[in-house]
Amino acid sequence: LIEMLGCGEVVNTIIDENHSEYVPERLKHDYKWVNEHLGSDISENEQIEILKKLGFGYENGEIIVPPTRIDMHRACDVAEEVARIYGYNRIPSTIPKLSSQGKRTPEQIFEDKVISLALALGFYEVMTYSFISPKDYELLRMDEKSRKSVVLRRPLGEDTSVMRTSALTSMMEVVRRNWSNRNLEGRFFEIAREYFPTGENQLPVERDVLCYALYGSGEDFFTAKGVAEEVMAKLGLKNVVYTAEKNNPTFHPGRCAKVTVNGELIGYVGQLHPEAAANFGVNTEVYCATLSM
Repeated sequence: LIEMLGCGEVVNTIIDENHSEYVPERLKHDYKWVNEHLGSDISENEQIEILKKLGFGYENGEIIVPPTRIDMHRACDVAEEVARIYGYNRIPSTIPKLSSQGKRTPEQIFEDKVISLALALGFYEVMTYSFISPKDYELLRMDEKSRKSVVLRRPLGEDTSVMRTSALTSMMEVVRRNWSNRNLEGRFFEIAREYFPTGENQLPVERDVLCYALYGSGEDFFTAKGVAEEVMAKLGLKNVVYTAEKNNPTFHPGRCAKVTVNGELIGYVGQLHPEAAANFGVNTEVYCATLSM
């Protein structure tokens, strides 16, 4: 068509005019580094032969990168090409040499033991959000001091605007949902985290607790307290004392005990106050506990 239009003349040879100032990229070839990187033992000559077969040049210990290989810039790129042709299946599998080995911390081991005990006692593990509505404190009849929370600057909504100071708020949501779905009995637990404000622009104090709730036929104060006693005994805790507690507004004044270990208060166990249970739409006796981990 070009010849028909008189725009040019057809010739039998190829004419390639390159007026650019192209300088091929050069990469230093360190065959020892390539072997260390791959965990292999490929000789220097074999690596050079592999690269030459792929169209690379080689001169004075440097690899000359062809213009078509715009992906070659670093030593690891060279190692990848060598490994690809040499054969990944020929490179032995080895465990990386690390300065340390991963293992469970004592806290994680302790937590796993508590979870195993709760499961053995017939509880179902639940996971809840740490963000709650400040109205939940009112439903739970908590005192004003316990309602001081970390407030989110940009919450998704009012229902998730503060960080809980009591895991019972979230646990009662689980109980309410199950009760409303006509589950007439249930045992639930969670290793939950509570957050206590320390000051403006300061990170809160975080505390992990074992929180559990149970309701239904055959459940009473003594079964709830028995769960705490069994967990304490299996964990090997000594000097555990249960003392009657009448001043906690969240619990029934005649069916609540505060739990101390070596004289230190770690939580409460007992029947949720009937008004609190009714506030969550649950018209049956609910027994619960929060025990510091």
